Amino acid sequence: MFARHAPEDWAQIMLRVVHIHGKFYGFDESGEETSIDLARVLEVFLEGYSGFLSSEWERHAYTDAVSGFEMVEKHQQLCRTILDRFHVTAQRSASQGPRQFTRLKPVIAVP
Repeated sequence: MFARHAPEDWAQIMLRVVHIHGKFYGFDESGEETSIDLARVLEVFLEGYSGFLSSEWERHAYTDAVSGFEMVEKHQQLCRTILDRFHVTAQRSASQGPRQFTRLKPVIAVP
């Protein structure tokens, strides 16, 4: 995102988006991302978007104390947990080096 726009500002272009770079910076003790309200962002992005989400840990430039691979896995798990709340499957694709990609697919519940 550019600057600190509300995620809802992006809703009008979601039908044109083909790939999301899920940048993140870190996690608190409960496993939540500390800089970005992922639940709010993903909820907006699910309106019309069914592409890929790549996780990009941005703190790698500032520390070697934590494995980037572990951080990306945590981010992907957090995204999958959030998407479960919206009844969306997140299919994990093969690891691509330090990045992993998740395919977001809405699930239609049949009564």
